[in-house]
Amino acid sequence: MMKRLTLILTLLLLLSTLYKEAFAMLMPYPYTVERLSKDAALVVKAKVLSIEPVKSVKSMPTYSTFWKLKKARLEIISSIKGKPGGKQIDFVYRSDQRRERNNDAIPDMTADNDAHYNLELNKSYILFLTKQANSTTYHQLITNPTTRSWEGFIPAFDDKPVVSSLNCPQIIFNELKKQLVSANDNVAQNAAFALLAMSSTTDFGCDCTNDYSRKLVMQDIFANKGMPHKALTSAKNLPGFLYSFNIGPYLREDQTARYIWTKQPIFSNWSSSPKVDSSNLIPAIPFLIELANSNREMKIRRDAIFCLGTGRTNNNIKVKVQPQLKKWLESKETGIKSAACLVAADYPELIPAPKRMELLKDNYSEIRDAATLFVAVTQIADEQTVGQLEKGLQDQDSKVKGHSALALVSLPIDKTKKILLNNLRNSDFGTAFLARIAALDPALVHKELVTECNTKTDPSSEVPKNEAQIFFQNALGTNPHYLVRRAVSNYLKALPPEELKKKSNAELVDCLKDQPEFKI
Repeated sequence: MMKRLTLILTLLLLLSTLYKEAFAMLMPYPYTVERLSKDAALVVKAKVLSIEPVKSVKSMPTYSTFWKLKKARLEIISSIKGKPGGKQIDFVYRSDQRRERNNDAIPDMTADNDAHYNLELNKSYILFLTKQANSTTYHQLITNPTTRSWEGFIPAFDDKPVVSSLNCPQIIFNELKKQLVSANDNVAQNAAFALLAMSSTTDFGCDCTNDYSRKLVMQDIFANKGMPHKALTSAKNLPGFLYSFNIGPYLREDQTARYIWTKQPIFSNWSSSPKVDSSNLIPAIPFLIELANSNREMKIRRDAIFCLGTGRTNNNIKVKVQPQLKKWLESKETGIKSAACLVAADYPELIPAPKRMELLKDNYSEIRDAATLFVAVTQIADEQTVGQLEKGLQDQDSKVKGHSALALVSLPIDKTKKILLNNLRNSDFGTAFLARIAALDPALVHKELVTECNTKTDPSSEVPKNEAQIFFQNALGTNPHYLVRRAVSNYLKALPPEELKKKSNAELVDCLKDQPEFKI
């Protein structure tokens, strides 16, 4: 039982490394405002006059297995698109109240991702509506599961008519921007999160649409002397807030891995690290520095430091951030020092060779791990550093061990080939080391490749056997056995037909014959 549970948990961990891609396959990305406007029969700014329950019938376009339907009487304030046919209209939508269900055997795993909303009496909204032929009742436009449950429902700032000369995206931006300074904490935080989601690409999250300029959004959120609304700095909201405007590769391990693989895109399954405009971070820098130096819990302070890294060179950021990093690198707080060590990858000169070796050998595993990732990101591959990474393969800490292997396979092969060859029998990482060499020089490891490709594998073979392998394979984004076979297949497919007949190559062709994905 325990073995089965470990297998399941490990598979879930591996899937989590491809969270964005995997989740997007199950849940469509949200529509842009322009797409919503285009598909809607009617877009209005309207005030809710009354709300009553509606019996849920399967033939209704808004029918939901999970959410109760309600009907709102709307008073039209402004018609942004279409003609409502009257000053007041009826609107049927999915509420946030759960339905009583007769069959509880079916889990409601996607209920929160069904488009639904809590409309409030006497409040105003911008709504995207549709209706069936020969009906006077309007319905919500989005009814499919989505990464934004609020898709098609935008709270309005007030009851005033919109400026008729503005288009729909401009109107929504103005309504949300005004809410950023609301005295109501919930209104302010919801507006900030909505604008952040609507001013980023899907590289940074499943609910992102690039409707607005991130630079303008950040300037508006941090317009009060570089500080956001107090609602965003609460213990509840702050982690999500930092995550929402982070543009760098250091806050999440999967983003760090993607960034590393842009340096050496030899056999990674990761898409390239997203290109960002580093200047978008500038409005938030005073807030992040203050947060890192505060007495908040350590995770928040570390995350603030991680957010200061962008993976790009920007002198306006450098003059503000580099002095702080120098100070944090000498901190007696392990969490602060390790976070600064990783973000210092943006400014490698902050950690010269002697300091780098000191950090790689630090007594605290958290610091050793950060220094190891620093090396992988910066691609520093002098003999002493690479030698210390080899020692890291025997580290007592699983994370340091796994990331040492990661650094070795990510660095230039001419700097690491000898170490990789010496460690082909490493029970944890030898297969990946073989794949790394095979990607560039398969002849050098021909015998080992034939042995590996003839080895029968099954789903359990692809599952890491220990924590060090988990950290390593999460960063790879796939399993090493696959990488070896792909390297061999790529090599053989690039050869002229006559070369495939040579004994050495024929052996490799033969060992792939029972593997349809790689068959030559």
